[in-house]
Amino acid sequence: MINQTTINQNTASLQIEDSLSTTFEKFCHIEKEIAAEKGDFTLFALFEREDAPSRWDVLVSASWIGENKKDFLSYLAAKISSKLTLDERTMLSRIVILEPSDAFVRNVNVVAVEHGNNIRFTNCVFNGVPIKDAIIITSMRRDDEPKTKIQKKKVGRNEFCPCGSGKKYKRCHGA
Repeated sequence: MINQTTINQNTASLQIEDSLSTTFEKFCHIEKEIAAEKGDFTLFALFEREDAPSRWDVLVSASWIGENKKDFLSYLAAKISSKLTLDERTMLSRIVILEPSDAFVRNVNVVAVEHGNNIRFTNCVFNGVPIKDAIIITSMRRDDEPKTKIQKKKVGRNEFCPCGSGKKYKRCHGA
């Protein structure tokens, strides 16, 4: 399950370092191109796990992938190879194809993200997996999923910081 406080504090418009922004823009184009050719994704995201620093997992989920995971993996790898430079491709750790009904996908899809409205999470936990950085390019709830509205909660200066450090917000992330 996604840590709700982390979402509230770390959800922001996509602002990535200049050296990486071009790479992530390319992934946005790859996602749009594939969606136009094959159909919408339930999830298209990039995750940097804490146990694999500076390496990104490409997570994809779509009902149209079905049983042809190997064919889709080859198709996606070819798209990535044709759009990214060798240096950009070396940032990738793996491509993970998930079923739309997978619990991980459902938990990430708490936040609906349409094309071009990317959301970035930092230092959070998704389904018990510590994530250093996550960029959600597309995230669509299934029609039978309940719609959840996330509200940002303002943290008081004298409250404990939601990052879990044990320090007061004013001495931690509020400084």
